[in-house]
Amino acid sequence: MRVEAYNKIGQIYQTEQKARAKEATKAASRDELTISSAGKDYQTARQALAAIPDIRMDRVAELKAGIESGTYQVNADSFAAKVIAKYEEMSL
Repeated sequence: MRVEAYNKIGQIYQTEQKARAKEATKAASRDELTISSAGKDYQTARQALAAIPDIRMDRVAELKAGIESGTYQVNADSFAAKVIAKYEEMSL
């Protein structure tokens, strides 16, 4: 039978032993992950920023109260200067 011939050839070349040796070396090696100190610092900064709310509700309440009471005043010169500065910043 041909199966017996393949078995004999396999025994001659010891293919099974080589395959088992490759499997053993694959199992012995492990993958490792190391994070640089810059990566750790970045992760710490992201966590700190995530803890800070995007909207400062105390400031919003203060401005809302000023608008409702009519005491909130906008300085036109200051506002114009900020708009121009932002425009110049965006055009760079």
